[in-house]
Amino acid sequence: MTLTTPTELTTKAQAIRAVNQLLSVIVGQAMARSTDYLKDEPLERVKACLDLTMDAYKVAMTAGDTNGIKQLQRKTDSLGSLAIMANLLTEFDFD
Repeated sequence: MTLTTPTELTTKAQAIRAVNQLLSVIVGQAMARSTDYLKDEPLERVKACLDLTMDAYKVAMTAGDTNGIKQLQRKTDSLGSLAIMANLLTEFDFD
């Protein structure tokens, strides 16, 4: 991916790709691959990852895994921020 210059506009495809890349970093390869079918719908993909993360959080809570709980809380916070960015893609007119 090349960086755009200040005079170039970001395309919707570039913005979607950026959200998908950040999502992969946040959730890891396995979860990213499990939601790959939503790669063209970034907000729905983030929501699906939030659901999967909450499932993992429940398991960690039941097991009393305090380190896992803290990690999953950070992941949930990051996904919440990414959801805001993904939502902007639906609100912004790229044309």
